[in-house]
Amino acid sequence: MRKITYKHFLGFFIIAVILVSLFNVPINEYLIDFGTDTYDAKLIDKTVTNVFIIVLVFCLLKYLRIKYYFEFKNYKNYGYYLPLLFFVLVSSSNLLSIKNLDLSHTNWTTFLIFVFSILTSASLEEILFRGLFLGALLKLQPSSNKETTGFVVLSGLLFGIAHFMNVFYTTNGILGTVYQIYAAIGFGVLYGATYIKTRNLLVLILVHAITNFSSKIHELSPDLSTDVVELSENTNDTSLVVSSVLVFIIYGIPLAIGLLLLAKVDTSDIKKFE
Repeated sequence: MRKITYKHFLGFFIIAVILVSLFNVPINEYLIDFGTDTYDAKLIDKTVTNVFIIVLVFCLLKYLRIKYYFEFKNYKNYGYYLPLLFFVLVSSSNLLSIKNLDLSHTNWTTFLIFVFSILTSASLEEILFRGLFLGALLKLQPSSNKETTGFVVLSGLLFGIAHFMNVFYTTNGILGTVYQIYAAIGFGVLYGATYIKTRNLLVLILVHAITNFSSKIHELSPDLSTDVVELSENTNDTSLVVSSVLVFIIYGIPLAIGLLLLAKVDTSDIKKFE
């Protein structure tokens, strides 16, 4: 395996600083000044930022000569999509409650901006964390399955830690954000393992987008929200422990499946990313 030098960590640090800086550009404030609805302005801000960063990431992929794939001809590995399909079905169960939502205040423009925001967010996260970060690590050509697993887990950890920003932008609270970070790590490992075996970012983007859509569609209703309300000081300790254990078990499943898939990764899979 090629050695990891300080330049790799410096590169990741510089990318992180650039991304954080771009996310803090107040595009929505300028849009509101021109009369745009506050929620629409927020979505447009997020979408524009996502698209700009996606272009930046593709430029980095080309400059660093990191291989990324949108393959559909890898038919023999289609079975690796089954765990993703299962989680899509589970997450999509939330969509059954859409009929109970009051979307009368939502116009088609807002809905389309919302959908495009979801798609660009999912695209950015997959292209950044699976395409760039994991791709850069796989370019080092790990010489053993243990090293490959370590790289995928590292990319999953980066994916999870990135969700810490949600503590500043949602009403989930500290504990809710910790749950999100843990879930993101689990899915990050699963997505990483699936990407290595299937070499198809597009499927991961679609799965990611469907999951996000089903969890955020309630934002369009003024009366309902799926955000986790921050736990008060009076929260029952037993309920807190039970809920935490359930979260640990439920979101530990994609982590476990991802690790099992990584056991099937061989040198031929890794050489595709050389």
